[in-house]
Amino acid sequence: VGQLVRQTPATKKTAILDALYVTRKALLSESGKKAARRTIVVFSDMVEDSARSNFEQEFLSTERIKTLLAIEEKNSRLPNLKGVDVWVAGATPDRTMGENRIRSIETFWEAYFSRCGATLTPDRYGPALLNFALAKD
Repeated sequence: VGQLVRQTPATKKTAILDALYVTRKALLSESGKKAARRTIVVFSDMVEDSARSNFEQEFLSTERIKTLLAIEEKNSRLPNLKGVDVWVAGATPDRTMGENRIRSIETFWEAYFSRCGATLTPDRYGPALLNFALAKD
């Protein structure tokens, strides 16, 4: 019996966009389509750090957000999340980033989820899950 040895070095990078794109598989599965309600809970600081974007290095102005979303759409990387409720816990706990950068990251994710057809409201985005509840029937 052979042994598989993985020698990939650990990385600090966080590819949130890729993770959300993969999530679509569960939502578009037969059981996902039949679900009475669909909810995504994201446990992350929401600071994208990938080959496509690094939120620690760039400021997400309104124009930059539009550009990033247009690139994602052009490359067919915006998942169909229509009818999905989104909650985020752990968002931007690093206060050394400054209020403007923190707010710009939140603005990006609000625009991203809106473009994907999902619902992310300001009360569902923060460093902790507050008032978390699944929708009642």
